[in-house]
Amino acid sequence: NEGTVEDALKAADITLGENDTVTPAMDTALTNGMRIRVQRYLDLTVTADGKTTEKSVAAENYSDAVEAMGITLGENDRILVATAEGEKQVKAEDSVSSGDVIRVVRIRTEEVTENEAVAYSTVYEDTEELYEGETETKTEGVEGEAKVTYTVTYADGEEENRVVKTKEVLKEAKNAVVL
Repeated sequence: NEGTVEDALKAADITLGENDTVTPAMDTALTNGMRIRVQRYLDLTVTADGKTTEKSVAAENYSDAVEAMGITLGENDRILVATAEGEKQVKAEDSVSSGDVIRVVRIRTEEVTENEAVAYSTVYEDTEELYEGETETKTEGVEGEAKVTYTVTYADGEEENRVVKTKEVLKEAKNAVVL
């Protein structure tokens, strides 16, 4: 059991990158059962909130990498990684690789309530009073009104999706009747 941590790494054919760290220090004398920890630093590019940062960070997964860049992930935020086929979404716990180009997409949802017109239908009734092919409006149609509440999802501030949550009819539409 002679030698140092540096000797043990050489014997194991482990090369350190310029930013990698090792614990205990390289000149520490080896002891039986000693654990040597190598912390690899990865060169990453992260874009979030309109700002791009390039940095070497110690990270095993995307969550750690983004956090090491000083970026806090919201619970609904998405992590995208550039690939040859375009960006693909990854999970926060997926392994990160050196050279990855990462984009954090901020996801926000809110409820939006709008008053909307409700279209009326046209109903046709037969009558003996008109010649065939002639029509006459018996009753004009009137649009109704509804109060609609949507759950709207925004990705980096741009509306991405909207789903009707509730719809309350304020005024019924009146059908047009044509003879």
